[in-house]
Amino acid sequence: MCKKATNTITTEGKWETKVVENDRKGITTTSNNKLLLLKINGNTYNITNFASKHPGGKEILEATSELGTDYDSTDLFNSMHPPYVTKYLKTYLYNDNDVKEATTTTTKVDDEATTAYRKIHDELFESGMYEPTNKAIFIVISRILMFLIASFITTFFTTNYILHMIGSISLGFFWQQSLLFAHDIMHRSVLTPETIPSSKSRLKGSQMLGLVIGGACGGVGPFWWTDDHSMHHMFTNVVDLDPSAGSDPVLFCDAKMYKHNIISSIFLRLQTILYVPLCLFVGRPNLHLISVILSKQKILDGLSVSLYFLWTISWYKAYPASSTTERYSYILISNLVCSVLHLQLNLNHYPTGMYTKTEFKNMSFVEYQLRTTMNVKSNKYINWFHGGLNMQIEHHLFPLLPRERLSQISDKCRHIAELSGVPYIEQGFWEANYSTLGALSQTTSQVLATPTATGDNSKLD
Repeated sequence: MCKKATNTITTEGKWETKVVENDRKGITTTSNNKLLLLKINGNTYNITNFASKHPGGKEILEATSELGTDYDSTDLFNSMHPPYVTKYLKTYLYNDNDVKEATTTTTKVDDEATTAYRKIHDELFESGMYEPTNKAIFIVISRILMFLIASFITTFFTTNYILHMIGSISLGFFWQQSLLFAHDIMHRSVLTPETIPSSKSRLKGSQMLGLVIGGACGGVGPFWWTDDHSMHHMFTNVVDLDPSAGSDPVLFCDAKMYKHNIISSIFLRLQTILYVPLCLFVGRPNLHLISVILSKQKILDGLSVSLYFLWTISWYKAYPASSTTERYSYILISNLVCSVLHLQLNLNHYPTGMYTKTEFKNMSFVEYQLRTTMNVKSNKYINWFHGGLNMQIEHHLFPLLPRERLSQISDKCRHIAELSGVPYIEQGFWEANYSTLGALSQTTSQVLATPTATGDNSKLD
């Protein structure tokens, strides 16, 4: 006798998990005797045995399963997996009559925007749009090397202070562009079935490239990043699920995520003032640290980040500075240039608001991604600076699409937004940063106007 988990919504709108008996043999359970069940393309799958091997982390599967078998995970799954992965699902098909009955009675008719989205998704795969162009990859790699070579020459083969500072700026851009390219790599939009047919070899190749480009060159462990960023894409701006939304207990972009304690109470009142300094001076060291400490692959992530510090410290020591002040200026400027990336990472989501798990479940994938994401206006001369992050709406609707393809589907995404009735939001870089500060300020005002700020730590769902 084994057990299966079913999920129901209580009258208070909260999820309640019940474990019931199941006579089917061969169905294993997790350590807490709960099955992990997902509804995809009209079928229910038991992915309990696969959870620990999931490349994107088991937490995603656990969180999605908790939404219940009446929640359609089709678009969540398809957005992060190429079509060939679907054939592996049949191994985990779960034919429980109780689940079938519950699923049938709660199936929703797809809205017009979802239908259009799925059609575009299929068309993009069929037309080869998910394959990167060799030209685009060559340009990205050339740009990264250009910044490194420029920094090396102006740092070590000149004696002019201005040229040295140009070398410092170039080094910062080398780090930033390396991390943006690592983002592409770990999104599986660089190594694809066309370049490496074997899925296992392709995964290993992406991981190795991630360790080199993201870890050794950029200083962020790719295995930690994959788990963290995958969760972000699946549950964007969902309270207690999206690890990229805010930085409890330091930053709160929505009152729903605030939990009262002495530390959070202090930072809540100061967050609008501290936000930019925290991004520029703390964000980068913090990523170095947590990408190793919180990694499930501490040895590999730790080794790659250690290599980053080894060559970077050696670079700084070898820098022929004329004074200690010049050396520290060089170090500071290079890190500040790269740290602008932390402002870029936040402005696409901070101003759009947070949602609870119940609110998330009650929206379609398309509607939710549009509500929690905004674009940053750019042009062909500065697109390289954003590295595709400026087109977050397109990126969140089609996460596997190579960055050079995002602008090509902008009109299609605008059409999807029009069908959904959700605005397609786009702001300039400075305007978006101002909106981010506005969201932090608004959160502070809202929380201070409620009993929560004075110690009522009631749980927000």
